[in-house]
Amino acid sequence: MHGSATRVRLIGSDESLASACRPLNGRTGSAGFFQSSAWLENFRRHGAPPGDRLRLYAVQASDDSRLAFVPAIYSRLYDVHPRARVLHFLQPDGLNYQPFPAPGDENPLRAVEQVLQTLFQDPRAYDVLRFSPVGRESPFADGLIALLRRNGHPLQIYRFPDDCFAPTTPGSSNVYFAARPAPLRQSLALAESTLRESGRVKFRLMRLPEEVDAGWRDYQQILDRSGADPPAESAGYLTGIMRAAAACGALRLGFIDLDGVPAAVQLWIASAAAARCLRVFSIEQPPEVPLTDLLIQDLAAFLIDHDGIAELGFGALDPQLAINWAPGRRVRVGLAAFNPRTWRGMKGAARHVGAQFIKSLFRRN
Repeated sequence: MHGSATRVRLIGSDESLASACRPLNGRTGSAGFFQSSAWLENFRRHGAPPGDRLRLYAVQASDDSRLAFVPAIYSRLYDVHPRARVLHFLQPDGLNYQPFPAPGDENPLRAVEQVLQTLFQDPRAYDVLRFSPVGRESPFADGLIALLRRNGHPLQIYRFPDDCFAPTTPGSSNVYFAARPAPLRQSLALAESTLRESGRVKFRLMRLPEEVDAGWRDYQQILDRSGADPPAESAGYLTGIMRAAAACGALRLGFIDLDGVPAAVQLWIASAAAARCLRVFSIEQPPEVPLTDLLIQDLAAFLIDHDGIAELGFGALDPQLAINWAPGRRVRVGLAAFNPRTWRGMKGAARHVGAQFIKSLFRRN
C-alpha cells in the first residue's frame, strides 16, 4: 500500500463488517485467532469500555482491492489526560497491538501510517495518541516512534508490564514440567496424593459452542467467590470471545472443581501453535490446596500434548506464578504522543514530557 494509492475511511457503526472486510473473512490460519475477522467483530461490538467509542479505520487501495483495518478507542475519560480527546490504539487483554492487514501484507506499520497521515491533516482530530502495548525492540515500535517524532509529536515512552511466556516442546509436556522449580513440583506431587486421588479435586475442560453458556455461569460463580475485582470491560465482551473462539476450535476454558463445586477457572485461546491465557481466577484456599497451579498443570498438559502448542503465553502475571510457570520475558512499552497543534495536546506534553518538551520548543523557535 502506497500513500498515493490509498484512502482511509471510518467504518460506520451500522455497516456490515462481513461485507466490508471480505479479504479478512474467516482468516485465522498462521495469523491466529486474534487476527481473525471473528475476533475483530467481537472487539467491534464489545471492545470499547462504557463511555468510550470504537473507531474502526479501513485502509483501502484506490480500486478497493486491498484492505486493512486499524481499530482504536476514542475517549475523553482518561484521568491522566483530563478532558483531552484521546485516540488509543490498543489491544485488549494485554496483547501486543497490531492492525488487521489484508492477506499477504507483512508490514503492520504500513496501515497504521496511512491512518496517522490522515489524522495529521485534521488539527483537531485528537489531543493525544496512545499505543499499547508494543514490543520495545520490534520494528513496529521503532517505526512508529520515528513516525510520531518526524511529525513533531512530543512523545512519552512508558514501561508496560512484561509479557511472560514459556517455550514448550509440542507433544512433550513432561519436558516442560520437569523444568519447573523443585518447590512447585513438590507442591503439585503432594496435591496429587492428597486431593486428586481422594477425588476432592477434578479437572474439567470446555471447548465446544454448546458448552459456553454453562462455562460462563461457572466462571461468574468463581469470580464472585474469588473476591477479585472484575475486569473493566463491556458486557458481552468476554462471552463474545468465548463464543467466537469455540466456533473456530480455539477455546480452552478449564475448571477445577473442589468437593464438587467450581473453585478455579482459566480462559485460554489456542491457535497458530501458541496458547494465550486471558483470565485466571480461583477462590481463596490454604497453600496446601494450590488450585491455580493444579489448573495450569492440567491445561498445560492438554495444550502441549493434545494441541501441540509450542509456546504458553501468560501476559502480565503474578510474580510467583511467573517464576514457576513462565520464565521468559518480553519487554513492552506504551506510547503517548501529544498533538502540538491543540491546547490540551500542548498541556499534556508539558505535563508528561516536561523539560524535554520545553527544550524542543526553544530549539524549534
